Amino acid sequence: MPVVTLTAKGIESLQPGPSRVDFWDTDVKGLHVRLSPNGERVFAVWYRVHQQPHRLNIGRWPTMTLKDAR
Repeated sequence: MPVVTLTAKGIESLQPGPSRVDFWDTDVKGLHVRLSPNGERVFAVWYRVHQQPHRLNIGRWPTMTLKDAR
């Protein structure tokens, strides 16, 4: 799982592969962009409740901007 400082230009330039990949943000803990094989980009965040991890999709690129996701 790549850890990168996400930028709008960087998200736009991501190329899909044979499987989905999460690109983790260095600025906001738990925030990542999931890139699907079909090219769909989704912002999501991991968080914990009572020590149990949960993943929440918060929006699709470009409908949601990086600024809004952060």
